[in-house]
Amino acid sequence: MVYSNRHGHEMKSAGGYTLPEDSLQTRSLRSSKQTPDDSTHNHHNYLAKFAYRFNDNHRVGVSYSGQNNKNYIIEDSAVTITSFWREAEDRSKRDTVNVFYEYFPESKWISLAKIDADYQDTETSAYNYEGTRAEDATDWSPAKQRKPSDNNIRIFNTELKRLNFRLDSQALEFGKWTHQLSFKASTAERDFDVLHKDSVYLSGVWVNSPDSTMMYPIKTKQHTFSLHDKIDLTHDWIATLGIRYDWAKYEQQELNGLVCRNCVKTDNAKFNQLTWVTGLEKHLTEAWKVGYNIGTGFRIPNASEMYFDYRDNAAGAWMSNPNLKAERSLSQNLSLQGSGNVGLLSVNFHHTKYKDFLWEQETWMFTKHMVESFGARYSKCKILILRKSTG
Repeated sequence: MVYSNRHGHEMKSAGGYTLPEDSLQTRSLRSSKQTPDDSTHNHHNYLAKFAYRFNDNHRVGVSYSGQNNKNYIIEDSAVTITSFWREAEDRSKRDTVNVFYEYFPESKWISLAKIDADYQDTETSAYNYEGTRAEDATDWSPAKQRKPSDNNIRIFNTELKRLNFRLDSQALEFGKWTHQLSFKASTAERDFDVLHKDSVYLSGVWVNSPDSTMMYPIKTKQHTFSLHDKIDLTHDWIATLGIRYDWAKYEQQELNGLVCRNCVKTDNAKFNQLTWVTGLEKHLTEAWKVGYNIGTGFRIPNASEMYFDYRDNAAGAWMSNPNLKAERSLSQNLSLQGSGNVGLLSVNFHHTKYKDFLWEQETWMFTKHMVESFGARYSKCKILILRKSTG
């Protein structure tokens, strides 16, 4: 079992100013603030593991890991008027549980069979508080107490359930070569949603706005199958071959009473991809070996990249794109490794070429077509952020 805690004022500045004091407080407030915003951190981390081996053939285990973090920031650099104050608290909480069973059969074919299950619950949130500062009495106005004006809370929830299976073979001889096979399969379901909780302070009373969101809740289903073969060609040549199939689907769920001004229901997004890897390794001596690997890969855009939509902002608009493609890549790696009494040496030359790479475009000028597509009100936005896939 392991527990760790980190707490302190890591970002509290002890520095000075390069500007003389002035009545407008330009050195300590607003965007011209010359020192970092004061912040307090409190991070908790947990880890616990337990495994039991019944005999040479059976082993079970369970593990738990968790995080509970809070960062509180006095955002003096974010205020636009010196009489305003703004504070923010970033929170993150994650709990992960894993249970597994391993079977080591007395077989000339199978060396390991393993099944394990994961459950993870994650909450990431941002609490933003704003208001007006306290003011001393003057000849023309009474003293004013510090007063809040509004709270804005954004909560991102993710729940993951996953089941994994693994089957490894013994070293099997087919002809002149020795093969060691490994088969893996996985199925998972992930639920993701965003919750907005806003309130304003009017005449000494907090008035809560209806709970809202910026996207439909998303249920993701994923299935993965892979087969890997390590081939002993001779006493100094080793080859590897691998193939993997991935399938995923995004399903938009119901809002369940949440307000969403710009949510648009689209067809379910589906992704499937077959990837492969192969390599060759040569032992030059007992101490030195060289290797070459080439393989393909891919990454599907996550739910927030496809459906996250935040338009009602005077500073800009963030547009969703449910038509994003999966990123694909071709990677090559050339390596030289050596080990001896002096130490270890590893030199690698790596190259990756991407296709349909996900990127974001900041658009400052609007064409007539863009205004018609996104709505006339966006023609007044300073910046429009679009997600695209390269060809």
